[in-house]
Amino acid sequence: MESKKSVLFLSPLKPYSGNQTTIDRIRQYLEPLYNCYTEDPVNLHPQKTFSEFLKVKQISAILAVHAYHSGIILLDCTVPYILVFGGTDINEFSKDESKFQIMTRAVQHAKFAVAFNDSVVNKAKSLWPDVCPKKLIVIPQGVSTTPSSSFNVTQFLQENYNISCGDSPLRLFTLIAGIRPVKDVTFLLKAFSAWHLDDHSDCFFLIIGPNTDKSYHMQVESMIDSCPGVLQIAALEKSECHAIIRDSFALVNSSVSEGMSAALLEAMVMGVPVVARNIPGNAAVIQHRKTGFLFNTPQEFIEIAQELLQDRTLCTAIATSAKTEAERKYSCKKEMEAYRKLLNSV
Repeated sequence: MESKKSVLFLSPLKPYSGNQTTIDRIRQYLEPLYNCYTEDPVNLHPQKTFSEFLKVKQISAILAVHAYHSGIILLDCTVPYILVFGGTDINEFSKDESKFQIMTRAVQHAKFAVAFNDSVVNKAKSLWPDVCPKKLIVIPQGVSTTPSSSFNVTQFLQENYNISCGDSPLRLFTLIAGIRPVKDVTFLLKAFSAWHLDDHSDCFFLIIGPNTDKSYHMQVESMIDSCPGVLQIAALEKSECHAIIRDSFALVNSSVSEGMSAALLEAMVMGVPVVARNIPGNAAVIQHRKTGFLFNTPQEFIEIAQELLQDRTLCTAIATSAKTEAERKYSCKKEMEAYRKLLNSV
């Protein structure tokens, strides 16, 4: 019987991050076929350590997430690798010349470069016009949700934040993201707080996510302290996050840039309305007023929130349409088949 080949899954592994979620999901698809190892590139510096690891583990292929963080140690790599764009790498790190040079070499030497959608492919083509188009592959993220049946968000907020609306249902506008500048979680807070105080005391803006940038987190905390109706929860287990999404009035995204927001897709699959900032990564997922809503300014967001409150028929219709679309396009089975086929060709 032929022994399994060994594959290294390389990615930044910050807890609760999109990169870790992506690499863990792809690894699950490939574990039945390969000996799988997962490492954070920071643990494989210097280059000698990385080379030794590849030799000792007899790695025959690498699947790497993030063109910069993983790209740093792939520059002199002789093992064939597939690069997966994370979002922040191609949208933000590419603006830094020294980081862009590293990313360029990583892309040039990759067997394939995977993007979650056409928007990212188009960005890659504009950054690296000389790269062979056949190297750029679109594989949409697969989505599965596992909401906890025992987690009660209303009870949680009552016990931890003394939030109660009496007989009125609690309406949560939930934003899930690591607290760092690119997520711009403060973008809507002042406008939402004013709206909350203006006869919408049953509506709350709930931010959930780990603090990944100390300086920015201090700014966020300071603003939250002055914004009634805005709450922040540190990172929760995935099943608890999914339970909160399920029980939310809407899922919000206010990022400056995105690859493909997993939280948006999860909300769509669970039939929860999505309201997102009008940026390429979000516009690639949401058709405005068909499968969700896109906004450019805080005032536009408030107008959408008000409309959703007043027109439940519209709210339900759009959420239902989004659920159908998400289940069709973001299938875990299709994603699994695509990565298995791609890795088999390396």
